[in-house]
Amino acid sequence: MSIFDKESKYPSHSYKSINFVGKWQKKFIDEYVDSIFKIGIDKTHGLFSEAKEEHFPQFLYKFYTPSIHNLISIQNNTVHLSLPMSFNDPFDSYICVDDQLYIKHYILHAIEQRKMKSMECTPIHFSEDEYKILKYSPINGRYREELGYSDGFQSRLYHVCQNKNEDLRSKINSIYVEAMKDRDIKVNHIRNIPFRITCFSNFVDDSELSQNTTMWSHYAENHTGFCVKYLLDFDNIPNADIIKCGLFPVLYSSRVPKLTLQDFKKIKRTEKEIQLPYSVLKKAYKALITKSRFWSYEHEWRLIINEANEVQMSYNTIPFLNISAIYLGFRINPNIKKFFVKYAETNNIKIYISKQSEERFELDFFESSTKKLKDDEYYSKLSKYHQIEDENLRKRNVRLLDEIFPI
Repeated sequence: MSIFDKESKYPSHSYKSINFVGKWQKKFIDEYVDSIFKIGIDKTHGLFSEAKEEHFPQFLYKFYTPSIHNLISIQNNTVHLSLPMSFNDPFDSYICVDDQLYIKHYILHAIEQRKMKSMECTPIHFSEDEYKILKYSPINGRYREELGYSDGFQSRLYHVCQNKNEDLRSKINSIYVEAMKDRDIKVNHIRNIPFRITCFSNFVDDSELSQNTTMWSHYAENHTGFCVKYLLDFDNIPNADIIKCGLFPVLYSSRVPKLTLQDFKKIKRTEKEIQLPYSVLKKAYKALITKSRFWSYEHEWRLIINEANEVQMSYNTIPFLNISAIYLGFRINPNIKKFFVKYAETNNIKIYISKQSEERFELDFFESSTKKLKDDEYYSKLSKYHQIEDENLRKRNVRLLDEIFPI
């Protein structure tokens, strides 16, 4: 063990170890998906629930807009999970495909299967030489002067078919349509696997929360919302295994996850169902935790649940971890502020109000309570009344204020 290694109960080559070098999330997904296929998802949750324990942070932060649904979620101690297609980034959880390569493969395979190839060139067949030209044509071709057209597959196919009869051209057109339809059905199935996601941030401490005003603007509705700090203590949580297996830190990359031709060929489609192989489901999972590196300021973790397998969800919500603290945006509605302060006191949760810093581009947090809110309201109005020039009116307002806020 290196003197720089942290204490771990796992060897450093294991993805379970805090000292593992590499993307431990990918190793976990590979073994996790294999296990689901072998022993089912329920047994897999029990088997893998402790695999990430050394990688979990102590706290996770989640931003909320000030909607009635979010207030109810806080009261019920639940989190709502959304479909990836509803996210603001269209590339989020988006798995790409080598679709043109697959269409080429589909057409060439159909030519062979339907006996549209012969040793010699005829109006109703492709010759061996013509087939080889198509087979070895690149997807993205370039213009060739000696040909007078591009040497790409589609261009080659078009020009070869010009020398065939109408019946063969019609068959190729039909095959091309079949290929696109088959591609679309498979791609749509993969991109619409019923995963639901909710997102968090892993800040080092509260000071990083105060400095990341971009997150407050984007996800707390321009500072009118709030942020919840969750304690990652899984004791006495009924669905702890599901949450442990579903939590992942996001990987930030400049490359999008992509299905290869080999992945596509392994997908089995019948009239009734589509069967995804291990490799495709693994890539689909990895796409869910991969985002553009330009989003790295979010320090994101996300909880991923497959709604097809999880009966614990109710109206797309799931019971979650205990709340450690709540931070209120500095533009939050006063009535929502009062609600949260009272709720926090009742449930022994720390509550903080925020103000714009006068010195830095960040927020200042101040712990609050019902008494502090009343004091702030009293002194705010007192200051306002003392600016009234009419002495009698000023005294009357101050007297009424003291009656409303008795000491």
